[in-house]
Amino acid sequence: MLALRTDPLVGVGERLRVAVAEESERLLRFYGAGLLAYAGERQQLAAALAHVLKGDSENRYYRWFVGAGN
Repeated sequence: MLALRTDPLVGVGERLRVAVAEESERLLRFYGAGLLAYAGERQQLAAALAHVLKGDSENRYYRWFVGAGN
């Protein structure tokens, strides 16, 4: 499915494009962490979640997922 996606940011500034790309990468890593959790890969999961939180430690959903509260 990822191979079929198109660029929704035609005509926007570079700053927004970079911000969206960074958040998209973080979200993909977060979903990948979920797959690691289902697979029981605890060590890889911890590393993946640490990377996600490093980029957005104030995200309430990410914090809730890892048990860090609000």
